[in-house]
Amino acid sequence: MRRTTKLLALWLAMLAACSGEPAASGSGSSSAAAAAGDRGHHGHRRGRDVTVMTRNLYVGVDLFRIAAAQTPAETAVVAAAMWRTAQETDFPSRADLIAEEIDQANPDLVALEEAYLFRTGPGTTCDPTLPDAPATQVAYDFLALLEDALARRGLHYERVVAAERFDGQLCAYDGTAAPLDVRITDRDAIL
Repeated sequence: MRRTTKLLALWLAMLAACSGEPAASGSGSSSAAAAAGDRGHHGHRRGRDVTVMTRNLYVGVDLFRIAAAQTPAETAVVAAAMWRTAQETDFPSRADLIAEEIDQANPDLVALEEAYLFRTGPGTTCDPTLPDAPATQVAYDFLALLEDALARRGLHYERVVAAERFDGQLCAYDGTAAPLDVRITDRDAIL
């Protein structure tokens, strides 16, 4: 809940910057409205509502399962299961559906939570005799996939901000495939 409150405060600050008005606080759906023809203290013309749409892109897995693992081997098995589940949630298809929602709503700003970036690597964290190397092969970039889906619809949204919330890498290995490093980066973003 705290992250949502911080994100709402960021949106309101951005709206205030656009309208020339001090930011207000509150919750629920956001709209910055001003009387037509009036000017804010920075001389910006006001008179139009700014609409904000929010979406949690949903990572597809319960990341807290990792914390319950008792050993490195158990952590690797849980990570492998979570990686399979993340793939099965098929974000590329979901991105098209979210783009359709955005197209229908036509908001000025789109605020996104769980705009995850998944990267994979050769499994160096699975072998304690090898030096760790960051996983760099992009598997899923939720933000880029959504931006591409919006562009295919002819919608022109620009990334205003993408704030990184978490970045971590684990060995994903359960014996059914070669060891794999999976790196996840959680971001919140505004388009």
